[in-house]
Amino acid sequence: MAAEHKQLRRIVTGHDEQGRSRVIYDSGAPNVYRRPGNLNTQFNELWTLESVPAPLSDGRDYGAADRKYSHSPPIGGAHFRIVQSLPEGDSFPTKEEEQKSFDEMNTSGVSELKVDGPARHFHRTPSVDYAFNLGCDRYLVLDDSETVMHRGDVVIQLANYHAWVNKSDEMGCMAFDMIGSDYPHHDETAENK
Repeated sequence: MAAEHKQLRRIVTGHDEQGRSRVIYDSGAPNVYRRPGNLNTQFNELWTLESVPAPLSDGRDYGAADRKYSHSPPIGGAHFRIVQSLPEGDSFPTKEEEQKSFDEMNTSGVSELKVDGPARHFHRTPSVDYAFNLGCDRYLVLDDSETVMHRGDVVIQLANYHAWVNKSDEMGCMAFDMIGSDYPHHDETAENK
């Protein structure tokens, strides 16, 4: 059977008027977004905070379907998403198609795409990303190397350029907790010390 995107279930807990714990939302992912021009990748937005400290009792659904998709989390905020990726296949976009697709996803304007990078969709976001591999082996492509991430592996990314590649014949599934920040100031002299 061919790999296909899975419907996710999102459960959010909170408190009732007496302070007792309870489920406040139990539904599918409220905000599902497919990469334009590449239906292999599906972003399941589960929760986004515009700023921290996080509001805990204002009654809003911070994963609501009416939220506009943003590739990067808000600066000083965070978002939690599950990304499902079908096997790569043999169809690759042109650089122009890749740039157009990226521009449509980059609604905040702060993510950066390097179309001449070592892999397609080679990008960076101004964020600290905690990425958890929940599925098949994934390849994390960096400027100077590739690292295989197995199911259960975790990577912490610090606003660096990267791409994710699914070379398997299975559905790739990763969870990302992304905390908005600024891009680091690159100092070549510091790297050489």
